[in-house]
Amino acid sequence: MAPTNSFAAIYPGAFERLEQLFSCFAGHSASTNQEADLASAIFGDSCIPNGSLVLLDGPSGVGKSFLVHELARAHGLECTTINLGLVNLNFPLNKPRGIEHLFLSALSTKRVVILDNVETLCSEFETAQAVVTCLRACLDAGLSCALVIATTRVPDRISIPVKSLVTDLISLAVPGSPQRSSLVQYYAQRLQQELASNPATAAFIATVDAAAIAPQCHGWVHADAASLFMHAKASLLVDGVPSGVTATAFLQSLIPSITPMTLRSSAVDVVDVPSTRFSMVGGLEHAKSALTTSIVWMHQHHAAFARLGITPTAGVLLYGPPGTGKTLLARALAGECGINYLSTSIAQLVQSYVGESEKRIAALFRAARAAAPCVVFLDEIDAMFRSREGGETGSMSSKMITQLMMELDESASRGVVVLGATNHPYAMDASVLRPGRLDTHVYVGLPSAEDRRQILSLYAAPLGDATAAVTDEVVVLTDGFSGADLKALVRRAAGVMTRRRGETLVVEDLLTALKGTKPSIRAEDLKRLEAWQP
Repeated sequence: MAPTNSFAAIYPGAFERLEQLFSCFAGHSASTNQEADLASAIFGDSCIPNGSLVLLDGPSGVGKSFLVHELARAHGLECTTINLGLVNLNFPLNKPRGIEHLFLSALSTKRVVILDNVETLCSEFETAQAVVTCLRACLDAGLSCALVIATTRVPDRISIPVKSLVTDLISLAVPGSPQRSSLVQYYAQRLQQELASNPATAAFIATVDAAAIAPQCHGWVHADAASLFMHAKASLLVDGVPSGVTATAFLQSLIPSITPMTLRSSAVDVVDVPSTRFSMVGGLEHAKSALTTSIVWMHQHHAAFARLGITPTAGVLLYGPPGTGKTLLARALAGECGINYLSTSIAQLVQSYVGESEKRIAALFRAARAAAPCVVFLDEIDAMFRSREGGETGSMSSKMITQLMMELDESASRGVVVLGATNHPYAMDASVLRPGRLDTHVYVGLPSAEDRRQILSLYAAPLGDATAAVTDEVVVLTDGFSGADLKALVRRAAGVMTRRRGETLVVEDLLTALKGTKPSIRAEDLKRLEAWQP
């Protein structure tokens, strides 16, 4: 498939600029002076970065090197890649000399030179100077000697000597929904060509509906789509075409096995699209209704709310006693919307080195914005962002609060919903809870009698007839129990059932398990939570 027909839709803007550079570069080496004059008339000499650097910026896996190689192939140009691994392998004791050798050898013929991950290649002063020397040698070698393109994930880490030579910065962003559809379509057609020797399999892949797959691939980049179709190809070659399943459904079944590269951050503990739904959460009707109104409807009817000028909430604070289902609600919210779910812990965000905690927070939200729409869940948020009043927190906590507020302000309109969970809302810093940040406060309290019946029935269902086991007596005796307490009760009742060698759970098992069991939440703590007002 010609890159011009596919990549223009996948990389709008960036592809046009790169195509112009390649056309100009190839035109100046045309076989006749007339063709060279035509290329100069169309593009002008200024578009050829002789001896300077074109910097291609984008996250890992977005397709920087792939796009350059494909464009070089389309224009009949050779392509040489220089990376830190190649230099270390061949010139372990003299990296500057290795860079010079690899770079200048590329000038023997007209070609494209890629400096792969230039921020790592130029991390040391000597190697940075070697790259600068080689670039200047390229400039002295004459007109249109080489087209030099550097790729980077973190442009801020590029050393100043190399950065001073950058004349053109081109950014490849994480594909949006229309671009993901084009990306899936490209790989579907590519796989179809690769399987051309097997007509039945090729015909099966030809029926893929890219538009149906793209909405399930939030935050995906080029490498993720390539991985999906690599898995699909391996499965088709080994197991053959699955019976009774469409090609679209077949690919959709493989999507959960792919973790988007944009979400592979050290600041993230859990990344997935949960299968949990509100219907699977027993009780908590008030909390589910509040989340549906403030977030689910906003996501499902985004265009309608945008037309009315209504912006979605930036964040939600779930507060209440421990064990009431706050974490489960967060997963169910992401599952209800069908969007990515990112969860992190205190241990991942709070670091001992100065500035590292703020960097982790920035990395978390950078990954979330790349994978938007998504839910970011911060459990025990009060431990990270405690109130600064009274001087009880140190400078580290203050800086983390400032960083969080900046990220919340930036992410509010980017499809990122932040859910914080806490058992101590009164310990939270007030600035985090003001309108525009975590401004929706949902109390997740103890389950009512009917809620307790639903929760007990959900947990007891795999053990037999839940309706017969969960009687009114059991519901009354579990007054004051949290969801976690009820789960533990059913687990103990299952132990009682096992000891008596029973096959199904009966009410006597639950009553036996209740003996000596008390609620885990103290009455005074419950009153304080119920009375809290931000």
